[in-house]
Amino acid sequence: MSVSLAPRAAALRSRDELRALAEAGNLELGSLTDHEASAQAVVAWVAEHFGTDAAAVACSMADAVLPHVIAEQLPGVDVLFLDTGYHFTETYVTRDEVARALDVRIVDVLPEQTVAQQDAEFGAELFARDPGLCCARRKVAPLQQALAGYEVWFTGVRREEAPTRTSTPLVSWDERNGLVKGHGSRPPCNRSWRQKLNKSGRSFHCRVQLQQPRRKYFRLVRWLLLQFALPISGKSIKPLLFHGWKCQRSCRRSWPDRR
Repeated sequence: MSVSLAPRAAALRSRDELRALAEAGNLELGSLTDHEASAQAVVAWVAEHFGTDAAAVACSMADAVLPHVIAEQLPGVDVLFLDTGYHFTETYVTRDEVARALDVRIVDVLPEQTVAQQDAEFGAELFARDPGLCCARRKVAPLQQALAGYEVWFTGVRREEAPTRTSTPLVSWDERNGLVKGHGSRPPCNRSWRQKLNKSGRSFHCRVQLQQPRRKYFRLVRWLLLQFALPISGKSIKPLLFHGWKCQRSCRRSWPDRR
């Protein structure tokens, strides 16, 4: 794993201190109650107890709502971009636009091996044959190592995304990575924030929207596979999902630009 920039926190608090802080923050913010704090209030709580140097934002550049909301109160915050080697060209363009338009510091997080090196060791298209191993090598392990230099990180997890996420707290203790985790459980509406950002002249959201037709297409394909392919074949659905993603990636030039 390698990162383009090193974390800036000079010293990290102990796990016990951070775990206790996460529990206290959940109570203070009224997580999962009728008086639950807003996304902005969660960021304000993090800014009060941690500061910019100890915080990071994980962002795939599917959109830039989360970095924008956090950078308003934590200017200069580190945004961790997992460069798996399989991104669309537009994703890299979006990353560069986010770095230009927002007050953030983009940190490129890279796997230990390039795609070519991984193909040489494990064979081509590992994601299709063993998606778990591919994901662990290109996403999970690099992110875990990069997070070692921080005390708190934000993710874009939202409760409405899946039934298993409906009870996601605003703040939690991330046992696997050993730091506090802030969730986008109650983010501002993406549509309203896109409108606000576009009016303010931040063009990167217009670029992000170029990816929307492909994303919707792949979600439809994934849903169809889950509904029909799995019951019929009785086999694991993951290789099929990754194969569909690969086909979508290879056919990206067939999609018309939306301007």
